[in-house]
Amino acid sequence: MVEQDEKVVCHVEKSPAVQSATVSQEDNILELRQLKKTFTVGLFRRQKQQAVNSVSCRFPKGFCTGLLGHNGAGKTTIIKMILGLIEPERGEILFCGKPISRVDRALIGYLPEAHRFSNNLTCEEVLRFHLNFLSLPHRSVGFPKERTRELLKLVGLWEHRRKKVTELSKGMARRLAWAQAISHKPEFLILDEPFSGLDPVGRREMRDWILDLKARKISVLLCTHEMKTVEDLCDEIHILNSGRLVFSTLSPYLGQSEEEINVSKDPHLYSVCISGASFDTANELLKNFLLPSWHSCSQDGFLLSLNFRDYTDAARWLLVFLNKGFVVIRFGKAHNLTEERLLKFFVGGGSC
Repeated sequence: MVEQDEKVVCHVEKSPAVQSATVSQEDNILELRQLKKTFTVGLFRRQKQQAVNSVSCRFPKGFCTGLLGHNGAGKTTIIKMILGLIEPERGEILFCGKPISRVDRALIGYLPEAHRFSNNLTCEEVLRFHLNFLSLPHRSVGFPKERTRELLKLVGLWEHRRKKVTELSKGMARRLAWAQAISHKPEFLILDEPFSGLDPVGRREMRDWILDLKARKISVLLCTHEMKTVEDLCDEIHILNSGRLVFSTLSPYLGQSEEEINVSKDPHLYSVCISGASFDTANELLKNFLLPSWHSCSQDGFLLSLNFRDYTDAARWLLVFLNKGFVVIRFGKAHNLTEERLLKFFVGGGSC
């Protein structure tokens, strides 16, 4: 239990399994259909390596969708095909229901894992050059200058705007890359390991920026190896292994056992996760406040999770926990996308 004046953290999250049942084909901002890509490798380029093997998956509008997999699973190849950097060998990429075009790609923002800027440019010059290069149809005469100022203040680089790229720390360069990725206000944002190189404060800010995108219904494709980040931010998940799609929350029968499918189909599982509580604490509150019993519960160190079939039951427990001064880590629809469960789909494909 914590002191009454301690700040209570409450993170409302949505369940991938529950949401996916409500997503129709018309709600997809991006869809991959039987996408395939093979490269020729070796000294004489006679060997063939299949990087992407008949991958079909979709990315709903307004959701943060994780694209996961071991190193070499095919994630980067798929991103390059989406961006038009390489052509698919077979299959098609649809954007808002139609084959993706150059105009559509202008609505996509991209934060690469390894950013490369011209060393002789300042932060201000990088963003202004990028905005001028895009030739956005809605821009005004002073748009590049105004938007650059807005972006630099957003990412905390305004005081460093005249520093050259070579003078930036890794974390500052990452902030500049984020500003560049969102500079044209994209409808779909691809983030490749966005937390790379950030200190704890920067990681918190990055997380808040992504949550802000979700709140504004901007679609996000998130590539990361950090399972905790996946659990906190992703609404849907696709996992690749050796070029194949082996798990997807949007394809309920793919990579799931019969028991897991039944759990995913249950539309009435809500979770309250509390720090500093135990089973004994929960039983005491259950008795003293005549609260409804939980469907299931689990204890992980100092974290206690209670799952309920009815939202009002979960909400009643939430109010009691808040009134008693407990720190609420998470409240919302429950899901079973734990790190232990997801990691089994990475096995056998390469190192993570």
